[in-house]
Amino acid sequence: MFESSVIVTGGRSPIALAIAEKLSARSKVILLTRNSKDPFLRDYPFNQNVVVTEFDMLEDSFIDHFQELVHEHDVSKLCFAHKLNSSSYSKVERLLGEVVRTTELIEELVRIKKEEVEKKVVLLTSPASILVVGDQDCFYHVNKASLSAIVRYFAVTYGSQNLAINALAPGSFVTKERSKQFYLNNPNLYQQIISTIPSRKFTTPSDISVYVDFLIHSAPITLNGTELVMDSGLTLIEQSKFARKDS
Repeated sequence: MFESSVIVTGGRSPIALAIAEKLSARSKVILLTRNSKDPFLRDYPFNQNVVVTEFDMLEDSFIDHFQELVHEHDVSKLCFAHKLNSSSYSKVERLLGEVVRTTELIEELVRIKKEEVEKKVVLLTSPASILVVGDQDCFYHVNKASLSAIVRYFAVTYGSQNLAINALAPGSFVTKERSKQFYLNNPNLYQQIISTIPSRKFTTPSDISVYVDFLIHSAPITLNGTELVMDSGLTLIEQSKFARKDS
């Protein structure tokens, strides 16, 4: 017996794909993508419980489409795993697609579903919500910090309406297929990074999907308003350790 359906944003990103596959063992998953005709998605070996749907958060009709999906598939759970690349979208579009639309969709889910229905929401954010990440621009940090604020706000404001909302912040070093080749081509950099990570292990999309699955399917409703940093403890290291290691 499947639980109510889950909407996952993120399209063809490795993290979104891993999340969709993991969640589909217990729920029907509607994976939102900006281009459903993408050959990669068309040929991807999804199981029968994953439905790929074209959905553009920058379009004015986005809320009508969302309402249709919630009613058609009995959606009561959301996972936001998308981000808009700075090379393809303006600062305003990134803010709209990542922050404003996320807020509006959560509000709409709460409005549509009755108070007695348990609603679960997971946002993927980043250590950039609390730290400066050197390879990302200002608006990346602004948007990630905004997502963390959304989690806190909705947990307090809508917790009485049976909503549990939490965030998961994968670290800066997540092993994806394209990054594997980069590290193979740059072994010295790989060794420098891996020696810095306390567990000596990179986070993987599969690791992330395990925790999203827990937050969506297993966590009690009282687990609400949290943000878990998943970077093998890297952000816990006191930084002067590196500056003084030779002294």
